[in-house]
This record gives sequence, structure tokens and C-alpha cells, in this order.
Amino acid sequence: MPITAWGGSEDHHNGQRACRLPHCIPRLLDDDGRLKDGQRRACRGVPADGSATGRLSNATQPIRRLLLDLPEMDAEPNTEETDMVRILGGCLVLAATLSACGGAGGGGSGGSTASAAAELQQKADLYAIEHIEVTFHRAASTHDVDLMMTLWADDAVATIGGQTYSGKDEIRNLFATKAAPFKPENHWLSDTPAYKLKSTVSGDTGTLYFECHYIDVENKLVVVAVGAQQQVARVGGKWLIKEMTSTSPTLSS
Repeated sequence: MPITAWGGSEDHHNGQRACRLPHCIPRLLDDDGRLKDGQRRACRGVPADGSATGRLSNATQPIRRLLLDLPEMDAEPNTEETDMVRILGGCLVLAATLSACGGAGGGGSGGSTASAAAELQQKADLYAIEHIEVTFHRAASTHDVDLMMTLWADDAVATIGGQTYSGKDEIRNLFATKAAPFKPENHWLSDTPAYKLKSTVSGDTGTLYFECHYIDVENKLVVVAVGAQQQVARVGGKWLIKEMTSTSPTLSS
């Protein structure tokens, strides 16, 4: 059931709408699980313009930032991506709502709220980092160099087959003219064993490992298998590849 299908009721206290969980969440998210334009918490003490005062502002500000930083989906997201963003967005809104309602009544919920916000931030970051793999393989499967280049930082470095490419211009030229999966005569589907994907995050940096198994769509055979070890970083609010080194895939997990 879409988040926006949830019902609820409204009360008013001192001219403000009291918090009712079923009403708070649908007012914030659209059907794709993203924050609606101009919408903020429909909870007591959190004005529609997103501002807040006192203890409530301190309690909910970290989660408000998480909502605004939800990973962007592709222009034509698949069902799995839409569901993941909807679920993540719903969890963040629920946490923010609980924090707002609990904080308005007094008590020492600041520590638990900060802890919950930190945990949600980590999950959101890991999701965004792992989504790099999704876009990478979509770009390779569709020969879309422009899409591929949205994943790389301006000062990124790629070491492929023992040769190093520095900066986005050299990396773009690699995919546009040399990389076999992007050659027009190769009709390959880029796949990955999900159980081998590994990611970590620490503040604004992280790591990502995945494998690329290229399958010839005509004979259904794996023609190339390669691993990709990456250093990633949050740049301008988006997780990008800073360094990539190709490796030989192994059977181990």
C-alpha cells in the first residue's frame, strides 16, 4: 500500500495541528517516497516552512537533513528502486515524527534521537553508495557513457588493466573508446553477484566492491568477469567514485 494511502485524523491545539502518525507521513512524501515540494512535518511545534524552535528543532534537525538527502532515483526508476526509496523515506519520516511528538512532551529524548539519526544516516549512506553499482551496470549494459560519468568525481582516478586514467576527461575517453562493454559491436548484459557486493561508510568517505560479469546476449555466455574495488566520497551531497582499481574476481564471498 502506498504511503499516501494511509488515513488518519486531525486535532488542533493552540492553532496548530496535533501530531497523528497516519497524517504526518502522507503529507511529506509523494508516491515515489520522496519529500513533497514545500512540505514539512505536520506535527505540533514544526511550522510548515521547516523551521522550529528550542528543543524540538535540535531533536529533529538531523533527521530533517536525512530526508532532504535521500538518494535521487533515475529518471525512469524500476519497481525495486522505487520501493527501496519509498521504504527508506517512510522510515525516516516515521523516526522524525516520533521524535517530534515525543520531544514536544518534554523528557530527555535528545540522546536517543541523535543515536537514531546517526543510524539512519549510515543506512541512507550505504544505500546511496551501493546504488553506484546499479547505475554502473545499467550504463555498461546500455552503452551510456553520459550515465556512467555521473558516478565519477572530477578528480577521480581509475586503474584498469594496469593503466591509470586521471580525471573525468581521461575516464570518459576510456569508456567511450576503449572499454569493451561500451563498444557498439558488443551486445553484453552487465550483471553482478549480489552476495559479493561490499560497502562501508565513515563520515563523508567509504568503500565499495562489486564484480562485473558481462554476458553475451546472443550466446548467453559470460565473456568477461572483473572485480572493481573503489574508494567513494560524498561530493556536493552525492556519493561519487574517487578511485577505482580493477581486480580479478574470486569464488570467495
